[in-house]
Amino acid sequence: MVVLIFLFVFGFTFSKELKIIFPSKNTVLIEGRQYIIKWEGDIEGKACISVLMGGKERGIINDCQTDFSEGRYIWKIPEGFVTGFGINIDKNVRIAIFKKENPEDIFYSDYFKVSGYEIKKIETKSPEEAIKLFFSSINKKDYDTAYNLLSKCKITVREDVETFSYLPPKPFIEWKRSMKKIRSVKILVIKDVSFYTDRECDGKKLLGIKTFRVDILLNNKKTTRFLDLVKGSDGNYRILGIGTGP
Repeated sequence: MVVLIFLFVFGFTFSKELKIIFPSKNTVLIEGRQYIIKWEGDIEGKACISVLMGGKERGIINDCQTDFSEGRYIWKIPEGFVTGFGINIDKNVRIAIFKKENPEDIFYSDYFKVSGYEIKKIETKSPEEAIKLFFSSINKKDYDTAYNLLSKCKITVREDVETFSYLPPKPFIEWKRSMKKIRSVKILVIKDVSFYTDRECDGKKLLGIKTFRVDILLNNKKTTRFLDLVKGSDGNYRILGIGTGP
């Protein structure tokens, strides 16, 4: 009887445990960057490391030859890992670690996020400031900052006599690909060309949307772009749309 009680109480101490400590809950990882997956525990042998996104396995990211005792694995997230599905961010990503010979016994990380671009806090207290930052960022190939200046919302305004819409930009990976065609860009002139009607339901006037004509040198050729901007709830201006005509 004493032996049975001993086995019941202490038998569980022989079970092996593993805890993934990075990525941790709500961590945001960026496509194209390199991170160190970290874990701790008393598992012995070789580890298989896989990634789950939205509950579906995205495949093993190592060769199943990483020793559990190392406690770490360097993972470079491929570009398009999330944005290749036409979205900018997935909030339900997990790391799974297991032994190849025992795939049913899996240890999971907390849920974390993978984003196509770095989400930055941008301060642009005037439309002109937002325009200057956008084009200077494109010129410096700082696509993350430039993309943060674009509104990600679909906005449709129905007025008395017409309807107009602003669409969100393409997913970051597609948008960045198109921006890479720009070798250089320099602002020449910024001019406020906002125009409001006397109609009671003038959508742009009600929402405070401003339109600016921007003359630029694009790849050393002079051209013009028209930008619509609006102040967000955080007091900073964002670009709603960019076109070649007003």
